[in-house]
Amino acid sequence: LLAAPTPASSAHSQAPATPPPPHRSLAALLDCGEGTLQSLYRRIPGAKGTDVLAHLRLIWISHGHWDHYGGLAEVVAALHPAPHGGCGCGRRRRDTRDPDYDGRPVIVAPARVLRHLDASPGAVRPDVPCPACGRGRGRRPYLGATHAEFDGSPFAAHLRREVAGRPWGRPPGAHGSPFRALRSVPVDHCPDARALLLELAGPPASPPPFRLCFSGDAAPSRSLVDACRAFGGGAHLLVHEATFDDAREDHARRKRHSTVGDALRVARDADVPHVVLTHFSQRYDRGLG
Repeated sequence: LLAAPTPASSAHSQAPATPPPPHRSLAALLDCGEGTLQSLYRRIPGAKGTDVLAHLRLIWISHGHWDHYGGLAEVVAALHPAPHGGCGCGRRRRDTRDPDYDGRPVIVAPARVLRHLDASPGAVRPDVPCPACGRGRGRRPYLGATHAEFDGSPFAAHLRREVAGRPWGRPPGAHGSPFRALRSVPVDHCPDARALLLELAGPPASPPPFRLCFSGDAAPSRSLVDACRAFGGGAHLLVHEATFDDAREDHARRKRHSTVGDALRVARDADVPHVVLTHFSQRYDRGLG
């Protein structure tokens, strides 16, 4: 699981995405800022190629600002063609383990982000034939849905199953799907901005599931506090933006961002015991503690 927005204010080549974990494969990306793929290649030994993306199940984009989806097209272009599914011919190559499994990652994002992705190089693979009929070139290597569609549309039920209802092909020793529940929460930042509540399953005989709240970009939100408290008995970890220090509270309000104090108050009011602060403005020295 990797949260990968670029630092706030000005995404550029010297502002790498959040350092990835030292594993060889990912189940989910929460936001996908500029440089995400190159950061993975740079920081994970042996990740060149698409090893690290082989088990990617979900890419969730919080809102339509470039520093949160600027690396999405590059990641999509690097995805392997899905082994199952078709071109619309109505045929399917059966998988004896799970005949309904499509195999492509699900991208949940605002409509404007999906439109941008559809127009990006690599979003459609003209050189990949349908594995069922051998024809029908021009297949997307992902399945896309808006937040509203993924959360509640009956036409997106198969996408929810792709994320939460299918076993995950992780490294040896793994078990089923790591995702028990996902919920998007509207927040105050820009049109169609969302936070994410995510419940992760542990291995058999492990402690209870782990619940995470990821704020995306957001001003302090009572709706997010209430959602965290109600989500499965409460979140264990809050990953919240803290773009500005407390001295710039007025500026944070104008930009619909949060200060460090705002993020900590959200955690306190939601009874979340652990907090990770992210998305610091680049006006601050990276060396400051």
